Amino acid sequence: MKMWAALKFEEVSRPSSIMLTVLVGEAMEALDRSTVSDDDDVLELIVTAIADRLDDHAEVPNPVDATEDLDGLDTEATEALRSRLRDFEDIGRRANAATTEANAAEKLDGSVRALLPDA
Repeated sequence: MKMWAALKFEEVSRPSSIMLTVLVGEAMEALDRSTVSDDDDVLELIVTAIADRLDDHAEVPNPVDATEDLDGLDTEATEALRSRLRDFEDIGRRANAATTEANAAEKLDGSVRALLPDA
């Protein structure tokens, strides 16, 4: 997630590494690992959980000091983060739904593009 953010966001509008770490930790804690085995499925579920959570509330309290909000993004940057997470989620969902190698390769192209910097 940190590399994805580094590649997809300008530094001024990029979510902090600690914010992403806390969001991934929250998502992993809530994930029922007995229902998934593939890394691809886990990544899709984590991205979905983070996007859903940010839709509910953008504040990301520091787990050590709940009075500190780790979301230092302005409203526009937070909306961009949500939007790009949903794009990433959609690509993951389509790639995981692939039923043939050719279809998977086509979806993989979209997945790889999701990880590359915007042109």
